[in-house]
Parts: sequence; C-alpha cells; structure tokens
Amino acid sequence: MKKLHDANNNVLQIIHCYSEDLNAEQIINMIKKHAFVYKHAHWSQYQTSAFNICISYHHQWIIYNTLFQSMSLLEHAEYLEMLQEETRNENLKNHFIKQGFWIEKGIDEKKIYLDVVHKIRPYILTKSLGLTILPTLKCNARCFYCFEQGIQQISMTKQTAQNIIHFIETKPDIEKVQFTWFGGEPMMNAELIEYICNWLFIKNIPLTSQMITNGYLLDNPEKIKNAKKYWHLKSVQITLDGLYETYNQRKNYMNPCINPFEKVIHNILLLSHQHIHVTIRLNIDKDNFEEIIDLCQWLVSVFKDNKYVHAYGEFIRDNPKINSRIFVTFEERQYVMQKIMSILIKGNLFQVEELFQEYPRITACMNDHLQAYVINPDGTICQCENESGSEECIIGEINHIDENTIQSSKHLNLSKQCESCQFLPMCLGGCQFSHRLDLEPCFLIRYAADTLIRAYVRKQEVL
Repeated sequence: MKKLHDANNNVLQIIHCYSEDLNAEQIINMIKKHAFVYKHAHWSQYQTSAFNICISYHHQWIIYNTLFQSMSLLEHAEYLEMLQEETRNENLKNHFIKQGFWIEKGIDEKKIYLDVVHKIRPYILTKSLGLTILPTLKCNARCFYCFEQGIQQISMTKQTAQNIIHFIETKPDIEKVQFTWFGGEPMMNAELIEYICNWLFIKNIPLTSQMITNGYLLDNPEKIKNAKKYWHLKSVQITLDGLYETYNQRKNYMNPCINPFEKVIHNILLLSHQHIHVTIRLNIDKDNFEEIIDLCQWLVSVFKDNKYVHAYGEFIRDNPKINSRIFVTFEERQYVMQKIMSILIKGNLFQVEELFQEYPRITACMNDHLQAYVINPDGTICQCENESGSEECIIGEINHIDENTIQSSKHLNLSKQCESCQFLPMCLGGCQFSHRLDLEPCFLIRYAADTLIRAYVRKQEVL
C-alpha cells in the first residue's frame, strides 16, 4: 500500500462523532478547535465507505474517497481485503480506517454529510457576498446556442449601480465582495463596471472580480492593466468553440476583424502577461467534437508553459434549437470528456491537483448559495446566470429586496441519483438550474474521473 493523499481528519471525526442534537455552532467550533476525538479500537465491525472510488491501475488499485479526500494505491490482495471488510494485518487495517476507506459498521455517512451541510450552510456562507452582475445584455457575438436569444438587449444605468452599492452597504458583516461580470458581453459596458468599482474604492469596501467574456474586446494592454488595478480583476473565462474558421463561424461577431480567432488568442496572451488567470472553456457538441481535440492539441502548443492559462471541456446545454447536436448518454459524454481532458492534462493546461478540495462542498453553485445574487441590467434578481433576462425567473429587485423570498428560493435540489452518487461531496448535486429543467446536472469530474485520478497518480509517481 502507498498513501498518495491524506484524509481530512476533521471530516473523519465529524462522521464518527456526529449526533443529531449537535447544532451548527457546536459543529463549527469543534472543527476550529479540533475538539473531536474518536478511537476505533472498540469497533467490532467495519464497512467500506460509500464514497470509495476504485480504479484498476497497472495490476494495482487506486482508492479515492471523495468525502474524506484521501487516496491510496493498493496491491490487488490488499484491495480484496478492503472489499471483504476484514484483515489480520493491523497496519493495513489502520491504513483503511485512517484513510476513511473503512468506517464503523452502521454509520450512515451520506445522511450525516447532508445533515451537516444543511446545518452549517447558513453560518459558513454569510461572510462573503457573491454578486454576478450583468452590466449589459448586449453582445458583439451571435452564438447559435446562446440561451439569451430573443431577450431585449438593455444596459445597466448608474442609478441601478447605485442601488447595488447601497445593497452592499446594508450587509456590514460581509468580509469581502466577489464580483462576476457577466452578460451579454460585459466589456460592452465597461464604464459601468468602472463606476461600481470606483464607488466601492471610495467607500473602502474590499472586492475582487472575475469575468465571463468572449475576450474579443480585451485587446488593449492599458485597458487590461486598469482592469487589474481598479476592478481587481483576478481571472477571466473565455469560450472557444473550435479552430479558426469554425470559431469565427460559430461566434458570428458583428463587424469582426479579419480573423477574430487570432485576435482572441492574442488577447488571452495579453491577459496572461498581466498575471490575470485565463480559463478557456471548450464548448463541445457532436458537430465540433473532433475539432475540439485538434484545438486542445493546438492550445497545448501555444500555452503549455504559461501558468496563467488553463482549459477544460464543457458540453453545450440542451435546448429545443440544438437537440441533434447534444451528447445524450453518459457513455458518450464520458468518452468525449476523457479524451479531451487527457490531452489538456498531458499538456499542463489542466492541473489534476484541482481534484482535491479542502472540505466537501456545502453548496452546489450560486443557485443555492445563501449570499449569491444574479443582478440583471434592470436591477431585477434571479437565481442563476443561466436565467438572466428571463422574466419568469425573477425572484426580487435590488432596490426592494425581500430576503425571505430570495432565501426561500435557495434550496438544494438533489435527485435520488445524486444522493446515491459517489461524487456527491465534490458537486453536491451539480448544476441546480439543470435540475429544475430535468437536464443532466453533472460537473466535469463525473465524466473524467478515471482520467483525472490516473493522471494524479502518475504525477505522484514521478515526484
């Protein structure tokens, strides 16, 4: 046996010492003080954890526990003993227990995990305020899959921006504000972003920001420097749909330059030169899958040694206009994603260390985050950025917020499939918007787990 990643001892202790009469404050204090003490000497029987993922690897077995964030490499005989929940080897038994591969017989770790999540979420999620702001619904591109098609292209006014600033001031317990600038194309109303950030500077309110953009308008080094300095822009997500001709055709920019693809790639380099992290999202469907593979290899040749540029794959979301282009089955998605991610990992454009989290998730996404708000250009609030501009999804207004209504909408949706999934602690149900539409909610890890885990083990063997 070889330990590759230690279990989170705090989580182990919570699972084994939990009782239903513990309240949120007691749980949090115990974590902070490391006050839990559990001894397994008195255990008479064991059971394998429901969160063990087992992957064969060169006549050995990788065991990765998604709840305790532990990983080990076992010989085949050791693996069989783990499954049989019995061994005479004390060292092996202690290893299984300390890594969380074995837990005490009768413990329902899934129930405990979800109980703890529901108890501590209101306490943990109140110190940071996450605001996804749409400065405008206007866009300089015409992507065929855009969910905002047909929505009126309005822009935010300074009065609405002032309402947002006032809203932030009503939350004195917030320690930081995290902005996500979305759209439309947020850079088509950069003046509004600057206006909000300048006011927060005047009022001495700390902030950081990130942006979801097509990257076309981030074409000036001075503009990027100012965004980093005054907007506190830390990271940018830019979508690519293919190489040159395919990208240009799919983006269908208004009044484009000769080659928009080359321009956006150049802009990514400009951002990285200012030490702004760029995440390239590769939008995948049946029509462009093969070219995305070529794009991955091309990106590796351009950005391999650039520590500020990373990439990952994502499937375009189902909608009636593009049904024929969607990868439907899990097997299709798994095959596609593993092929793409293996190229990105080998090319150092995806860091497998991201596999590990300090703690299991207590929120799935902004949708169920108690201090996350999506603010449309007209000041209306919705649950998710994918619902932006949709009148039927409005849950409030920034200048007249009914917190009870908003908080009541932030419940966690978990299907029975999610509740029984080994990846639950890593996604907590995944995309909540997809749950509401009865679409596939899974994140990347669900499809590329084998590729990511094997890559992590290979990297550890080299170190």
